[in-house]
Amino acid sequence: MGDTHRYHTLAVGVTGGIGSGKTEACRIFESFGVRVLYADPIARNLINSDEQIRQSVRRLFGDSIYTETGLDRKVVAKKIFADETLQKKLNAIVHPPVLDAIARELRRAREKAEEAMVLVEAALMFESGASRMFDYMLLIDADEEVRISRVIARDHSSRSDVLGRVRAQLPLKEKSLRSDFIIHNNNDVSTLRQQCQFLHTMLCRIAEGK
Repeated sequence: MGDTHRYHTLAVGVTGGIGSGKTEACRIFESFGVRVLYADPIARNLINSDEQIRQSVRRLFGDSIYTETGLDRKVVAKKIFADETLQKKLNAIVHPPVLDAIARELRRAREKAEEAMVLVEAALMFESGASRMFDYMLLIDADEEVRISRVIARDHSSRSDVLGRVRAQLPLKEKSLRSDFIIHNNNDVSTLRQQCQFLHTMLCRIAEGK
């Protein structure tokens, strides 16, 4: 990009159910030169580095929830999976500062106007209310059986565990009604890449035309 080339930088939220392939789609966009912000690493960093958040998490789970290397995520995952109220309390602690950090990055990108778009990947985009900060929402979708098979192969989880995680998320039908673009990812990576390429080209034209 030349120094004089300015864009109307688009903020694009990327979400999808577990096993849908949203992270793989984001990696494809990164291969096109698009910057992607991943909500999970931002959250992990804040949970481990922000003292105020650490204190709130300790009050929720107890002092032993932090080890020498940071938050014991396996213990937390087990606890919140068994207790929806606990999960909501943790989200109330973590989501606001994560959204603030993402909003700051998007604001800087828009002010610089040097990028056609910035993507933000997060599983709970609609549940957390984060979708409001984006110009467009992209849903990466796949049939339920495809997603279950992927997660079992990836995490070596039992089918019942994966089904529980699928059911705990907002139904994909509702997500699809609230999304601007949908990529169906039931096939191979090559097919996914073709769909991402098409959408990338279209979004670049939008960013250049405004």
